[in-house]
Amino acid sequence: MKNLSLTAFLFSALTVSAQDTYQQVYSLFQANCTIGCHGNGGNSGNLDLYGGGDASVVYDNIVDVTPVNPTAVSKGYKRIYPGHPEKSFLLRKCSYNAWDDYYPIEVAEGNSMPDGQPVLEKEEVELIRQWILYGAKETGTVVDPQLLYDYYHVNGKPRMERPAAPAEGEGFQLRMGPFFLAPQQEVEYFKKQDISLFADSVDVGKLETWFNDESHHFIIYKFADGTDADYPAGLRDINDPEGSSLGVNEMVATWQDAFAYNLPEQTAFRWKDDQILDMNYHIVNYDNDSIIAAESYTNIYTAEPDTNKIEMFSVLIPINAVEFILGTGMFGQDLIIPNDGLDHTFTYRFAFPFYPQAPTWHIWSLQSHTHSRGKDFDIYKSTANGQKGEQFYEGFYNRDYSFNQGFYDWEHPAVRIFDPLYEVPLQTGLIFEATYQNLTADTLYWGNTTQDEMMLFYVQYTQEALPDTTSSINESNNLVSFISFPNPFTESTQIYVNLPATDRIQLDVFNMAGEKITTLADAPFGAGQHRFEFSSKALNLASGIYLARLNTSQGTKSIKLNVVE
Repeated sequence: MKNLSLTAFLFSALTVSAQDTYQQVYSLFQANCTIGCHGNGGNSGNLDLYGGGDASVVYDNIVDVTPVNPTAVSKGYKRIYPGHPEKSFLLRKCSYNAWDDYYPIEVAEGNSMPDGQPVLEKEEVELIRQWILYGAKETGTVVDPQLLYDYYHVNGKPRMERPAAPAEGEGFQLRMGPFFLAPQQEVEYFKKQDISLFADSVDVGKLETWFNDESHHFIIYKFADGTDADYPAGLRDINDPEGSSLGVNEMVATWQDAFAYNLPEQTAFRWKDDQILDMNYHIVNYDNDSIIAAESYTNIYTAEPDTNKIEMFSVLIPINAVEFILGTGMFGQDLIIPNDGLDHTFTYRFAFPFYPQAPTWHIWSLQSHTHSRGKDFDIYKSTANGQKGEQFYEGFYNRDYSFNQGFYDWEHPAVRIFDPLYEVPLQTGLIFEATYQNLTADTLYWGNTTQDEMMLFYVQYTQEALPDTTSSINESNNLVSFISFPNPFTESTQIYVNLPATDRIQLDVFNMAGEKITTLADAPFGAGQHRFEFSSKALNLASGIYLARLNTSQGTKSIKLNVVE
């Protein structure tokens, strides 16, 4: 029998909700792991979880401490690795498939814990994971045990399915989360990630990611050499003073909806053996009564370094970027949108005319970013005298940049891939322009939440031209695209599906409880654009968030439909 029943644990956790999370984890270990095994009667694995009844002694015994098990040591595990549940040997020993199948242990790694007793309750082992995920601090409350209990027993939404990882020798998979959001909660976290390449360096030629439908964006950065030490382990709130690392890291890739980056065949990202990544996830729980588990998976495909390949770089450029670089201002300072309901257009030139040695970008990938008041986003080459030249990005295009849909979809903005690469000398630079309409009660400014606004674009480029024989192998233009307009809407919206070839379309709409509301299509359709109307008025639906789910031979995609009064 376990030494602490579920009822007793919950009573204990809830009556000490202000207690440090580590103290709650320590109580779990005391109740389940000390008698006969790890202290106070046993010392299996040279691990003392009793510590003479002193929680600080146990903390020092487990956090950032290398286990004695040789197999665990060979994998780079710690007993508790702050911020890294996947590398925390104690969590792996306590986990089991019915809770989460991401943490298997080998026979050589010993028995599961508690040994010879029933497994921990799901919310109990989850408490350990959340403590680790938020940095395994000795003091402070990082998660409410009631939220964990409610997720597993009351009103938790189903967790996303885990995608297959790259085959052995082809790369690895990263996971961020899960962390839990109460109804209507919005968060944005950074989390540094030690990837332990076990190689001097690697080339990265492909990245693919999966995340919740409720995601606003997911970004991977890499820290500049040595700068990661200035940031704590675990999830960091972007609004905390030590949260954002945007001034010291370099962007790798960004996703506003999930797709694969397949770099041109003669290019690669270059990562060193001690490379530390920083993952950034912004997500909103739009539901009024369900808890969601926010998580992302990223498959990173690696190869031996090839000196013949040209390095790919990535960066995000916000309004006022030049002022920020020169130390004369802050990005976003000019983005001020009055609440008058009128269109307001902001135009900004990103160029360094005073710097004759300014590099030339050879652009491969380009995408824009605003929040919900954005109505358009365009990018032009700048002339030498600072005027608009050739337009090379039109915000009205669909996500895959295969056709002009006639409106700007701020949640799934266009991602343009250039083949051949598009040349922009930064001495003359470029001009980007965005239009907004503010229907809120307040003036809007630059800010991190979806209640604020942003104006920036993401670009991936090389610093030298590619040989003429090089072509992009990005698959985005051969993918199914899927959008709705208008969105939000009061009575009805049009859903557009663009097929690259004949395919079967199954298009269903669900509420946030996962119940099917209606089927809009379930039949074969030819290549091209197809339009389907979704009428919330005809279905007598209340205002709120609904999910349109599209199934084709290429897989499943979902978009949010926002019905407003």
